[in-house]
Amino acid sequence: MLREKSGVFKIIMMLVLTLTWALVNWSDGEGAHSDLEAFLQPELPIITVCPEGPPTCQFTKIQDAINSAPEDFSHPSLINPAAIIQVAPGVYEESLLILNKSVILRGADRDRVFLRPPKNKNDSRRDFFSIFISGSYVIVDISGFTIQGAPIAIMGVGGWPVSGVAITENRFEKSGIGIYGTDSPIYIERNAFLSCSGIEAAYVGWLRILKNAFDDCWRYNINIEGASLLSAEKPRVLIAENMEAIVRISAGSHDIVIRENTLSKIDVSDSEVVTIIGNVIHEGSGVVVYNSRDIVISANQIENNRGNGITIEYLYNQKEPSVQIVNNRIIRNDRFGILTEKLEYVTVCQGNEIRENREGDYGVGSVFPQPSPELKAKCEGG
Repeated sequence: MLREKSGVFKIIMMLVLTLTWALVNWSDGEGAHSDLEAFLQPELPIITVCPEGPPTCQFTKIQDAINSAPEDFSHPSLINPAAIIQVAPGVYEESLLILNKSVILRGADRDRVFLRPPKNKNDSRRDFFSIFISGSYVIVDISGFTIQGAPIAIMGVGGWPVSGVAITENRFEKSGIGIYGTDSPIYIERNAFLSCSGIEAAYVGWLRILKNAFDDCWRYNINIEGASLLSAEKPRVLIAENMEAIVRISAGSHDIVIRENTLSKIDVSDSEVVTIIGNVIHEGSGVVVYNSRDIVISANQIENNRGNGITIEYLYNQKEPSVQIVNNRIIRNDRFGILTEKLEYVTVCQGNEIRENREGDYGVGSVFPQPSPELKAKCEGG
């Protein structure tokens, strides 16, 4: 809670400090993660958790350690003083609440520290989240856990978003990360998502999803809806260097970059200003664009997909698509290399290698698409 004394001044200073952190860590567009320990107090209190409890450590429950972390504005940084919570190997059956606290949760080893929600008292089902994060101007950093059975939830409430969350080097099993309604930096890097775990984000403004690994899954495991809140930087959402993901961008999202990933499908619907560059998109459904404008598909390898390499369609009487297709390698897909409902939806097409696609390299139409010499001429000249 904010103290009444000098409250307005401290809020202003927190905003300045948060912006400074954001510019330092995100100004290059990708935002290399810098340890939040260095950003917060130089000498953070360390709180220890282990299954044995005292005297081996201070607490047996992670939530008790979070509750014991300081919560005031006495430190000169004028941001909630943080604590490092060090968690020893073990199984912790808890649903954690991090509210109005800046804490750093450090598991000793994600192969040996397991967090799963407890079973409800009335039945065998577990609680619906593993960690719930919310509050005004707080920073949370989580690493070194296997999180099982329920997601991490990050929630912006009442116009007072968290200042930043970093989730790095964890493993998710039948769980994942859910983000709703925050314009603050959310940073997700070097995690492993297993058993169809994934990332769901709605109404976010500043999100980086980098270098994560996903297992083979039939559904979308990166799902971004409504990424349109005010953001000082572009791209608002960067998805880069992830492995084996299925990506969906929808619901009015814009200023998105999808770069240098290995993917099986990218689905872009009802969105604007999306750049898809330098990816390997294979053995899935390729790139599908519905009702979306200012889409750039450049320098990708789109190969061996079960459908078309690139599909462009117009549905629901929404925005007519506009797509640039430049310098891609589109080969050996089961249907067309490029299939567009109308020729004019492809605004630029040049420098591509398009060959050996089973139904043809270029097609136009929807219900009964046909090979298109006109699209070939547009893309190859002549």
